[in-house]
Amino acid sequence: MKPPAQRSIGKTSDGCWNFGTLMVCRRIEEGAKPENALMTWQDMDETFGLYRRDVPLTEDDIAGDWQTGLIHENSCRSVWQITPNIIVRIHPWIEGVELEYDTLVWISENAPDVPTAKAIYSWIDRDWNRDFLIMERVPGLMLETVWPRLNETQVRGIARQVAEYCTILGQLTSPYCERATGAYITGGNLLPRTIAAKELEFWMPFIHDERYTVERLTELLTKLGNEPCPNIGEVFHFYNSDLSPTNIFVSEPSDQTETPTVTALIDWECAAFYPHWFLSTVPLLSPAFHLPIETAADPNANWSWILTDELEAEGWVYRGPWIRRYRSVNTVDGYRRVLEEEGPEDAQKT
Repeated sequence: MKPPAQRSIGKTSDGCWNFGTLMVCRRIEEGAKPENALMTWQDMDETFGLYRRDVPLTEDDIAGDWQTGLIHENSCRSVWQITPNIIVRIHPWIEGVELEYDTLVWISENAPDVPTAKAIYSWIDRDWNRDFLIMERVPGLMLETVWPRLNETQVRGIARQVAEYCTILGQLTSPYCERATGAYITGGNLLPRTIAAKELEFWMPFIHDERYTVERLTELLTKLGNEPCPNIGEVFHFYNSDLSPTNIFVSEPSDQTETPTVTALIDWECAAFYPHWFLSTVPLLSPAFHLPIETAADPNANWSWILTDELEAEGWVYRGPWIRRYRSVNTVDGYRRVLEEEGPEDAQKT
């Protein structure tokens, strides 16, 4: 990814930032009119505006201090705190990816009781293959941060809240395994990366090329796993499959008897409509959900198991043994074999 994600934003002067190739953020002096601003926001008695450049920057034009305000970074995703209560998130983008902004707006309209970050503005920087999302900073602390201070009772209380929010989301259904706005799902949670994915660079999102029906996904999972897959039912259920401890924010407990309140669930890049048994199964299969037991205040505070327990208590059936067997045998080569056997016309069912 060029330039790296952590070079997407640069502070060029006090109250002024470059946002990728297309945008500039500037503080608006008191009494001045925000002429030509695409949008404005107020934070701590100051007003800021977002402006589109007349001439896009190039990679050679990168300028500014990119480390100021940077609170999370890797080679293809980064997050900045621009002002005390405003966050800008950078994700890789290719054609066909559903924007997190669209997902957040959809959730706010369809499941308003689920606490998420408030999305303010978003755009695609096609020259640099990334999308920018401006949003309000969420209250609380990451679960990962408070984890060493929690006992099992507190962890169960948090997991119960998360499971209840998952149930609210899971009541939203679709006849297709798809993203919130109808885009194809991304990632390899259910199906291995296809042949075409081998040609992608490491930072590129892997987008499936079908909106899977129940019948179609059942057929593929059964063929790839060499045994019948668990019953999917008649519809798919909406779920954020990346509710890892870094994506859950909670209040700071005053003591060991207080259960923290879940204040926000963030990072909806992997949210989609999935089989009902997928909800309680993912926490035990994805390393992202694991918190080191040895750092917990209570050795029984195993986050992955407790979250799965609470999801099962909400009625989301666990199918871990099957999916472990499935993952042990399904491969890109196996996917290639299945697609070649059924032919291109069969593979295009939607």
